[in-house]
Amino acid sequence: MPRTVLRLLAATIVASLAVLASPLAAMRAQATTLSGTLTADNAFNAYLSASASTLGTLIATGSDWSKSFSFTNLPLAAGQSYFLNIEAYNAGGGGVNPGAFIGTFTLSDTGFHFANGTLKLETGGTGWTGGFNASGSVPNAWSHPTGSVVALGPNGSSPWHTRPGIDAGAQWIWPGDAQSSPQTPTVSGGECANCVVDFQTRILASTSASIPVPEPASFAVFAVALAGLAAAMRRPHPTRSVVRRG
Repeated sequence: MPRTVLRLLAATIVASLAVLASPLAAMRAQATTLSGTLTADNAFNAYLSASASTLGTLIATGSDWSKSFSFTNLPLAAGQSYFLNIEAYNAGGGGVNPGAFIGTFTLSDTGFHFANGTLKLETGGTGWTGGFNASGSVPNAWSHPTGSVVALGPNGSSPWHTRPGIDAGAQWIWPGDAQSSPQTPTVSGGECANCVVDFQTRILASTSASIPVPEPASFAVFAVALAGLAAAMRRPHPTRSVVRRG
């Protein structure tokens, strides 16, 4: 094979290796991040956990339902699924008192997805579980919520009105069990007074990334081919004998 052809093939393989390696290097260099804006009446603590039954690491807190609270670019470890845990505290007396939680949450790339299968999740009747934790309005031990939640109205609904930084489609929600929502039918203002309730949603590690990453075997095949071409280029070519005719 002529040396020019061999050089061209070698250059093609090197370029292919570079193209294949670039997405892998980029994925390793940049982790998926989680961001969110939320609030709760009257207060909340937000946690990120690797276990449904463990409260996890505190990532945000708020003590004024009339304000929005945000956290940004929280890195997630590749391949590790998470749980976003929210503990809300409702003050007041008389058995019932307005109480609700609302928020919008986003992921930076397709390394993960929310329970709804997308990179964005709002509070609403799906994708969330909720449950009563305890009486009182101070932080309490985590109680894994497994019940359904009820939507009390979109951002802008009375008595909470619009909370800035939270999507208009997000719903004010509250656990639907009898202890959390003692007034039937469930309405805003009929939530448990002086109580702690818990919310949870899952953040799942994606099974496949948006950028295909070649397997190690693919790199090995290219490396062997490249080595073979290099050897061929170094091998001396046989001289041709010239037959002279008299």
